[in-house]
Amino acid sequence: MTDDREPEWLAAIRNRVAQTPPTDRNPKLADGLRRAAVLVLLIDSADGPKVLLTQRAGTLTNYPGAFVFPGGSAEPNDTTPIATALREASEEAGLDPTSVRIIGTLPALELPETGFVVTPVIGWSTELDVGHLDPAEVAAVVALPLHDFDHGSARVQHSPATDTSGSRFIVDGTAVGDMTSQVIDALLNRYSGPPARSDRL
Repeated sequence: MTDDREPEWLAAIRNRVAQTPPTDRNPKLADGLRRAAVLVLLIDSADGPKVLLTQRAGTLTNYPGAFVFPGGSAEPNDTTPIATALREASEEAGLDPTSVRIIGTLPALELPETGFVVTPVIGWSTELDVGHLDPAEVAAVVALPLHDFDHGSARVQHSPATDTSGSRFIVDGTAVGDMTSQVIDALLNRYSGPPARSDRL
């Protein structure tokens, strides 16, 4: 990072993330479920935070082409969900872990259909610092304004959910994954947004 000063919008997210109960940060595993984590990286910009998403490779069996947070299953050497999220982001998108300041975690999500309990790890960076993409997993990396998911734009549109898995978002005609949509909704509930452009809080 080139500047350690935190933007004003980050305080609202930090305060609300801090309210996550400890039991939700590292929940007990139900039978047959494994631990996983995703990195929810917020990138500073003049108009508020942008959020990092990766587009899954079209050759993947599950959710090909969908936009998701970088992440994956925990490995034996991962001591925390934070370690898992940073390692996966580095492997998938070439993200420099030293460019990320960890803010905290949101409550873990049980996803029996995938076999995982996923912990969203919130991070902040002053700039997007990615390198070589893993073509077997990632087709592209994008950084989209978080505000657009709240209010919509020509590029990011919100549409009603068709099931109980959470809100759906469409980016340039491509779906955002269900779990990723749930986390974005939770994040919006923790973000006040630019005062002149958001009616939240």
